[in-house]
Amino acid sequence: MIKIDNDKTVLHKTEQDLRPEKPILYKRVADATAESRKIIDRTREELELKQIVRGNDILVSVLTEQAKYKRIWKIVAVILMISFVAILFVSSRLYMDRENKIEDLAKAKITAQKVEILKKQFVKSSTELKRVQNDLVNSKSELKRAQIEMKNSRSELKNLQSQLADTNQRFKALRERNAKAVKLLDTRLRRLPN
Repeated sequence: MIKIDNDKTVLHKTEQDLRPEKPILYKRVADATAESRKIIDRTREELELKQIVRGNDILVSVLTEQAKYKRIWKIVAVILMISFVAILFVSSRLYMDRENKIEDLAKAKITAQKVEILKKQFVKSSTELKRVQNDLVNSKSELKRAQIEMKNSRSELKNLQSQLADTNQRFKALRERNAKAVKLLDTRLRRLPN
């Protein structure tokens, strides 16, 4: 644009400098000026076309760059959206896993408490079992002692029975003797004079 303005200024100065007083010379100068105006107009048009083409090239390159950057930003936006969704999904999974772990931990604590209670009951049962086993051992020893005493009692009973049988026989024998003696005495007493 600056070059065209400079050409106009130069042309205008040339016209002013070349204004002759004579019309023929003026006509030639006017023809030359008209011709140079045509050349300048053509040059100006060519320059404008070149500027338009250059401007169009710049515009096309700008538009291509804009489209390229828009595409890049769309891809970046899609990647960011996918990343956001993935992070959201992973976060929700981690949160749910955390909740599940907390529930599992609570269940484990409850189970540990139950196990502790069962341990105490087991220890108590073991103590009770040992006491019962000791009682059983004592009862067995008492039973053996009672069996031994019973055997002894049986033998004593047999002894007593045999002694009783012997005493019975003696008593019978004594009774028979006494009965014989009473008879004998009775007969003797009857024989005695009154």
